[in-house]
This record gives sequence, structure tokens and C-alpha cells, in this order.
Amino acid sequence: MPPSEQIPRERYRQGDRIRAYIKDVTKTTRGPEILLSRSDPRVILKLFEQEVPEVYEGVVSILSVAREPGFRTKIAVKSKERDVDPVGACVGMKGSRVQSVVQELRGERIDIIAWDEDPAKFVCNALQPAEIIRVLVNESEKMMEVIVPEEQLLLAIGKRGQNVKLASKLVGWRIEVRAEGQVEDALKKAEELFAPKESGEDAPEGGVPEETPEETPPVPDQEEATAEPDAPGTTGDEAGAPSPAEGSPDVPDAEEIPEEKPGDGSGA
Repeated sequence: MPPSEQIPRERYRQGDRIRAYIKDVTKTTRGPEILLSRSDPRVILKLFEQEVPEVYEGVVSILSVAREPGFRTKIAVKSKERDVDPVGACVGMKGSRVQSVVQELRGERIDIIAWDEDPAKFVCNALQPAEIIRVLVNESEKMMEVIVPEEQLLLAIGKRGQNVKLASKLVGWRIEVRAEGQVEDALKKAEELFAPKESGEDAPEGGVPEETPEETPPVPDQEEATAEPDAPGTTGDEAGAPSPAEGSPDVPDAEEIPEEKPGDGSGA
């Protein structure tokens, strides 16, 4: 039995009686070589077959095993008969059957869980003794988000994450455990992000309104902004003065009109 097949922290002495699983038999020049294992999950199956008659007879089936050798194990059991409780059959009277397995494994903790066809219910059973509020299932990614009370978060995760890791192996789904308060905060942030504006318009999908650049009035062309240039040889006053009407007599200039001299009082 190589070290990789041994249970951590176990020490064996010559002459000790132990029970192990025969993992492989190979032929060598010195004869057959037997590979034993105490860390293999199938050790749990064989120990329960020896301790629980219902398992040995096939009335109770162990469908899944998740194990961390030397620390903790979870098994999922199912009964073929309605009258037989699979969990109670494996536990035994006052826990006598399961305690025999625990003693053989030098104190390794064993959780016996009822198997269920519904993955959400199966996860709730696998995370016991933690209380579950609700389970969100993502079948496409085969992932579950489990919501627990804040005071149950550490219990659901377990020491060094053992509880949630073993539950994930047992069910075959990826499991994320969150506290109820964390989910409520996330929902509030999502509501604020997607809340409509005060004007009644819906907020954009990104949550942050895009700034639209202000439209600047078009700059008029130089010809429109300024008056048309005067014709060559004319001044501004001449351009603005009205032209004399056609056919009207020419008005002589003031210099051409002779001055009238005052009369001398005579009739001439």
C-alpha cells in the first residue's frame, strides 16, 4: 500500500489488522503483487456492504460518494422499496452501523444523504445541516447558486470549504453559496442601475446615460453674415442713395443758380 493510497495521518505497524480495498493485482517476477487502498471512495462502499444488510442485499443503493480521506465523506443513498428508509438503514439503531464504519476509518466523518432526482432538492440535502432559503439553477452551465441565511453561511461552506466541495462532487454540479444579505444588496444595485429616469424615459441598457454633444448653431457663410461688396468706383453713401427717377428734369446744382440781387425800389 503506497503512501498515495493511505489515509493521511494514519500510521501502520507490523501486525496491525486493517481493512483495505484491493485496487489492482499485477504479476511480477517475484509473484503476484496486490495493490491495496484505504483512500479510494470504493472503500466506503465495501464497508457499508459489510455493516448494512440492506446495502449488501441491494435494497438500498449507494449512488454517489464524495470523499476527502481522513476528514469527511458524503454518500447519497436510495431505496428500491418505499417501506425502507435508506438513511435510517445506513445509520442503524442509535448510529451503530455508521459508527462502525467511522471507527474503521479512524474517526473520519460520514454524512449520509437521501438521493433525489431533482438537482435543487439534491443540493439542499447535500449541504445539510445548513438551512437553504432558495436555489437558482443554471442548467446550461450546470451551476447552482444557493442562498442561505447570513448566520448559516459558514456552516454551508464548511471548514476549509469541505462541505460545499463535497456537495459539488456528490451532485456533479458547480455550487456557489451566498448569504441572503449579499443577494439583497446585489438586487438593490441592479434596481438602481436599471431604474428609469425622473423624466419617465427608460434608462439605457448600460445603466449610464450617454452624453449627447450639444448642437452648435451653424456658422453662417461670409457672404450671408456681411453685406455684399459695393460696385467698383462707388462709395457706401452712393450705393445707399436713391437714384433719380428716369425722365425727371435735372436739378441744377446750387453753384449754377444765379443769386438774386435785391431790388433798388424801382419798378424796373
